[in-house]
Amino acid sequence: MEDLKANCVGENGSVIGFDRTFNVGPCFITPTTYKNKAVWHSESNEHPLMLGPTFLHWDGEFETYHTFISHLKRELQSEDIVVGSDAEKALTKALQLEFPSATHLLCTIHMKDNITRYLSEKVGCSMRDRTEIISFIFGEAGIAWADDSATSEFREDRLDDYFIKYPTFQRYYQKHIADKLKRHVQLPLQKGVIDTL
Repeated sequence: MEDLKANCVGENGSVIGFDRTFNVGPCFITPTTYKNKAVWHSESNEHPLMLGPTFLHWDGEFETYHTFISHLKRELQSEDIVVGSDAEKALTKALQLEFPSATHLLCTIHMKDNITRYLSEKVGCSMRDRTEIISFIFGEAGIAWADDSATSEFREDRLDDYFIKYPTFQRYYQKHIADKLKRHVQLPLQKGVIDTL
């Protein structure tokens, strides 16, 4: 816990990642991860990813996550942190309740996977269109990298042809993606909280 605190609290602290496992039996495992800023990996020249406090639990309910996250808050004794997770509702609700002033990042890998799965399974979108849509959102010149709202709107306009072709995707994007992308990916990039997706 002291190592987590030393590496994650304060300005330039490491992101504390939360990611619940699935399909490992009836018990869920939610590990925390962070980068140890005191160590460099010799081959990658980056700080290594470390395993932090790990939570074993039997359900994915808000109250269950809240118990774990409120304990972490008591131990960290600070809200000056950056947290990262997927968009699991119970987990994000507990994080927002216990760390309301923390920057909360959403995992773009999970976002890409969710969008790709929706386009494939619910919309029937071709592989070519899925690839281009993901590129328009997360690619180097994608919406996620927009440095202001005008640029974001301009880049979002590139999706218009796909919104016409796949109207259910437009509703999905507007209801489930646009706001989360802006608040939990674009704004942290703009503020310099993170510098890569």
